[in-house]
Amino acid sequence: MTDEELDPIESLVADALERVASGGWAALDAFCSEHPDAASEIRNRIQQLQELGALSDGILPLPPRNGDFLGPYRLVREIGRGGQGVVYEAEDPALSRRVAIKLLSETNNMDAARRMRLEREAQIVAQLNLPEVCAIYSAELDGPRPYVVMPLIEGRTLESQIRGWREARASGNPNEIGSAPHLRQTLEYFRRVAMALHQVHEKGVVHRDLKAGNLMVRPDGSPMILDFGLARDQRTDAVHLTATGSDLGTPAYMSPEQVQRRVQAIDRRTDVYSLGITLFEALTLERPFDAPTIEETKRNILEATIPDARKLIPTIPRDVQTVLERAMGATSSAATERRSTLRRSWGGFLRASPSSRSPRAHGSARGAGSIEIEWAFRSPRPQARSS
Repeated sequence: MTDEELDPIESLVADALERVASGGWAALDAFCSEHPDAASEIRNRIQQLQELGALSDGILPLPPRNGDFLGPYRLVREIGRGGQGVVYEAEDPALSRRVAIKLLSETNNMDAARRMRLEREAQIVAQLNLPEVCAIYSAELDGPRPYVVMPLIEGRTLESQIRGWREARASGNPNEIGSAPHLRQTLEYFRRVAMALHQVHEKGVVHRDLKAGNLMVRPDGSPMILDFGLARDQRTDAVHLTATGSDLGTPAYMSPEQVQRRVQAIDRRTDVYSLGITLFEALTLERPFDAPTIEETKRNILEATIPDARKLIPTIPRDVQTVLERAMGATSSAATERRSTLRRSWGGFLRASPSSRSPRAHGSARGAGSIEIEWAFRSPRPQARSS
């Protein structure tokens, strides 16, 4: 076929793929803006080539756009993005329902380890089958773009809720932080998270990335634990499955053993530690070991004294501070003592219940809302060797 006989769209598609090979998929947007009349057809042709597996090995799969179909599902909008994957709201035409679809981000899609981890996440969540863990409807793990289909959960992440509280405080608007209702609701929420987490642990699974962004607050105030992408099934998984790079957690919520990359010491106690950091943040709007850089944050986790939350929010009961100190391992700044405490039995949960004690001073949490905290220890774990 001569150049004159070449389909003009095919010629444009070839030029577009050359741009993509050198500049990534962002270059496709620029190319299509130069050819607006053919833009839709160019994208359709490239999509067809992708589905046929005809794109060159050096080209990552075409990122989906709102309105595209992924299998039988029509993508509606992107609702979340993290270091590993992207979550879309999608429509399931067969059942006339909205779902959430999680797929790997463009840069991770060709990474075999990331693809394996998505498969492991689907398997782990399917076996958990707990009401507080976001379920898996189905998984399509073969093909150029593997994905899992989940329920579309109403509500907002705890991270989003905390952000709203911070913005209200920064703008000078009064908010409920430190009030008896805020304390009572927060502690009840975390009680339910911890009880669900205990069930997860009893099934042999460690989440390893608990944080405010991975906890959903549903409209009725109940929790949902999200994103088991870094989870490990201690009964079946080899330690090395998620022991590389940044796959040991999110820095601000890491436990000391995660910071030190002591992979074999990472067990359910790591989740309790991260849950303690998240509780501190939900109560005070501050993270206990935050610093300007990741390295400083990690150093604080290993060396700094656990802050007293009551210095930030005086209405927090002393019992709650005790819970925070136990969850985060020690009151000492010595890393060795902190590690020793982390080797003690964890798997605990918070129970918030009405206090039978007499009310305290007006304005205190007990006086206004009668909050009592109990820390119960369950299912001791074998002691980990210190490194």
